[in-house]
Amino acid sequence: LKYTNQFISSSICVTARTSCGSSKTVCQPITLLKNVPAISGSISGQNLGVCAGSTGQYCIAPQANTSSYVWTVPFNTQIISGSGTNCINVSFLTGFKSGSITVKAQNCVGNSTTVTLTVNSVPATPGAISGPVSSLKLKTGVIYSISAVGSATSYTWAVPTGAKIVSGQGTQSIKVDFTSTFTSGTLSVIAVNRCGNSSARTVSIKQGAASSTVITGAKTVCAFDQGIAYELASTNGVVYTWTVPTGATITSGQGTASIRVNWGATSGNVAVNASGGVNKSLAVTVSSCLKNTGYQPSFEDPELFVNPNPTKSDFSLVFKAEKESEYMIIIRDMIGKIIYYNKVTSTVGMNINSIKTDGLAKGLYIVTLTGEKVNRSLRVAID
Repeated sequence: LKYTNQFISSSICVTARTSCGSSKTVCQPITLLKNVPAISGSISGQNLGVCAGSTGQYCIAPQANTSSYVWTVPFNTQIISGSGTNCINVSFLTGFKSGSITVKAQNCVGNSTTVTLTVNSVPATPGAISGPVSSLKLKTGVIYSISAVGSATSYTWAVPTGAKIVSGQGTQSIKVDFTSTFTSGTLSVIAVNRCGNSSARTVSIKQGAASSTVITGAKTVCAFDQGIAYELASTNGVVYTWTVPTGATITSGQGTASIRVNWGATSGNVAVNASGGVNKSLAVTVSSCLKNTGYQPSFEDPELFVNPNPTKSDFSLVFKAEKESEYMIIIRDMIGKIIYYNKVTSTVGMNINSIKTDGLAKGLYIVTLTGEKVNRSLRVAID
């Protein structure tokens, strides 16, 4: 049979006839497909703590008007069965760290949009460590903490000589006692799961107060680093007014001698004016470091994907937010140069942000979404 553009739907029927009579007519409904499938739902399957050497099944619910499914899997993985169906079995090979599993629904007209699932092995590096970094001589019960890391089952803390963890080892928060032998050193934490350990997050701590003559803190940071500490020696009764460069935000400590800063992409001075007459500044250089080029776990594992990907023109970054919050969308090339950034405010639920690709050369780019407890990245290809 040949179907014309005017055909919409009908049935093909058959009746068997002999000289004695006719059989019952049997009919098969036929509908002409004119559109690609409209894929819905998410990919099911384990996405956190997926270790090299393991296998897993990943499925999407059967889709209407679909004849087959097109799957892609990350580097150092392979599909061992199920290609073309709505369920695949994947083997995770030696060297697997993280990546994305994607699927499209397909029919004779074409392919649907892509559904993506982030899969991670070892945990991401913990975020900034909160807690005092100076004036620690003989202090007891000092609390240090981090935000939860997706897929982590425990945390391993280490403290310098003269400091002792008195409670909380293995958790997100510890209490530390400092003895008379403590002078200075590095406090660190790593996230742990059954696949292995993350890289360490560290912070320098010391016995005495911060220098009264200079602001202490990082002089070089990566664009959009979060929770970076700066401080001046504290004096009772003094109010400290801090300023930071355009694009940076003071997240805590304004009015005190110690602040935490979420950086933007602009270098400049961290400055403080104290009511006691102290005025100091520290020049900070912002570098366009290439960080988190794979997917990273985030709070409550929000959905995040680019549509379309690959793209020949503009694309949308789509993500799910649990509450209203500010996020930064950053695009880097494969050597780490920042070529686009924009601050957006999310709404609760799915958020769609259109991104222009005018002037971008063909190739691979890293798109990063960063915000409160979120730092996730994915690759987008521009054809």
